[in-house]
Amino acid sequence: MNKEKKCADGVSGTKITKALKAGGCTQLIRASYKDSKDKIIGTIGVANLKTTTAAKKVASAGGGKERQDYLKPLPGTDDITKFLGTGDAYAGGWIHGHYTVLLWFQFKDGHNPSKTELKRLYQAALDITEKTVFPALDTRSLTGGHG
Repeated sequence: MNKEKKCADGVSGTKITKALKAGGCTQLIRASYKDSKDKIIGTIGVANLKTTTAAKKVASAGGGKERQDYLKPLPGTDDITKFLGTGDAYAGGWIHGHYTVLLWFQFKDGHNPSKTELKRLYQAALDITEKTVFPALDTRSLTGGHG
């Protein structure tokens, strides 16, 4: 896990950098994951913005087929997640209140995923986020504490 000194340090691209700054980003945390079969690896980032509108702008920055704006993958120290960032990936973002959840998910071998494989990457990102990030953000928004 890595907490960035500046939100812009955890992303790549002009649009997303501007959206984070304009949205008053106060914190960006990135963590990397792997699936149980060591085939799919990914980085999830959570950015804390001032408003839901700002979070939406960050999530949608630079979308499209050839994404130019994305969360920087965070290579891990183990033999699997060290490959993060060495290939083609599913990159995107969701919002959760005034937070933007940014994603970078790829296959360990870095191959360009087919449409079916992109769905697998998306599902892996969703599954991990639903088990880790969303419960923590729900706790934080309900109690003000850390989940």
